[in-house]
Amino acid sequence: MIYVFVLNDEQTEAGFSVESSELIMAEDDVQSIAGVIRNNTDQAVDAMELEIKLFDDEGNAIGTLFTKTGEILADSTTAFYLKLVDISPVSEFEVSIVNSKEKSD
Repeated sequence: MIYVFVLNDEQTEAGFSVESSELIMAEDDVQSIAGVIRNNTDQAVDAMELEIKLFDDEGNAIGTLFTKTGEILADSTTAFYLKLVDISPVSEFEVSIVNSKEKSD
């Protein structure tokens, strides 16, 4: 069984957005979060740091995770995937871009 919650086009850091994200429940009861980040600028970035806040079914915060993407070209997207291991069941989450590093020449 798969459960999906989608958040669309959340502007987080100037010029970048979370195009989509979803919470996935695999058949082995392990949850994952996957999504797509967009670089709306005309500059490539080496990496973006993402903050993912996790909430239970009562809306209580149960954790915050951080992950990084790889290089994202100008006006392009990249996918991210984070497997939630040894974490209480997640019902909701929020993805934010907290930092980006411009590509050096």
